[in-house]
Amino acid sequence: MKNSLLLIYLSLGNLLYAGDSFEVSGQIVADSAWFTDEEGESTNEQAIRRARLSLSGKILPTLKYEIEYSFTGNNNWKDVYLEYEVLPELFLKVGNIKESIGLEALTSSKYNSFMERSLAQALLSKRKLGMKLRYPFKNDDHHYTLTMGAFGKSLDELIDNEEASKSVVARATYAYIPTKTQLLHLGIATSYSDYDGQSISLNTEPESDLFDRKLVSTKVKDVEQTQRVDIESAIIYNSFAFQGEYLFIGVDSIDTSYNFNSWYLQGSWFITGESKEYKAKKASFSRVKPLNPLTQGGWGAWEVAVRMSQIDIDDKDEEESIETDYTLGINWYATKNLRVMANYIRAELSEPTGTSENIMQIRTQFDF
Repeated sequence: MKNSLLLIYLSLGNLLYAGDSFEVSGQIVADSAWFTDEEGESTNEQAIRRARLSLSGKILPTLKYEIEYSFTGNNNWKDVYLEYEVLPELFLKVGNIKESIGLEALTSSKYNSFMERSLAQALLSKRKLGMKLRYPFKNDDHHYTLTMGAFGKSLDELIDNEEASKSVVARATYAYIPTKTQLLHLGIATSYSDYDGQSISLNTEPESDLFDRKLVSTKVKDVEQTQRVDIESAIIYNSFAFQGEYLFIGVDSIDTSYNFNSWYLQGSWFITGESKEYKAKKASFSRVKPLNPLTQGGWGAWEVAVRMSQIDIDDKDEEESIETDYTLGINWYATKNLRVMANYIRAELSEPTGTSENIMQIRTQFDF
């Protein structure tokens, strides 16, 4: 079935080739990780974290598309959409797309400062089939975005005939950008999801995809609805960047209600003088371009990053339901398309056992 879908994917690419523009892109990401628990037992794993191929371009000056397929992971279909500029600076996007909630989630994995996103991602949805309107506007150095959307199943869930929620999502952001290397970003997003009696599971690895189990996990049955609220902020000051989010989710089941939350704080510094890139129209971060790339005889860009994140699903009295992760990262951007990353993570479970895990992982990432 998936091979047939891949053929359809490639055929669509050939049809769209007749449009205004056509581009083939992709990425390959290879990870290695070493794990040590409190008893001193060590294990290691290696895997291809991501292998993706994407076709994108413009059919008309105001109509663009993207079709992205992943050869790894549980969700094969990534961004599959059409985006139409209805009016100047008013964009309608339809397809398999991300819900507009979370600065970290809306920033491409290719551009994040850490190998994996924070623990807060456990409380968010993946890409879904739906539509959203985005309106970015500005007044001098003040930039704003307003986004609203409605979503159902993901493309993978539709193909596999799985159940899924129906959601409405809204996000508003403000960014003050006095210079290219200075930024103040603030945002808030909320979503309402109707589950109609389905079950939901909330779980996560300790910010390492190669870790073989979930440290925190809970399941709520007979869910009627959920409400999410996300508060986001970021500051860029030349080579320094700071970012944080707080995410709350209320889960209403037939019998009772639960409140779960997660947050993270992170900071980074480019030793070589670069600055994080920000897309004002999308209110998310973009690609870092080394000032002196390896291809021009330079040393590339070097970044040091630290993060603390926590998830609390203790409201349901599950064991080991509060996890806190501390991460130290070092990134070498050889060129704008080639990056080597190293992360050390200490994951601590504060309830009920107080156990911990130590993880060292490295990544080689290339995209084109």
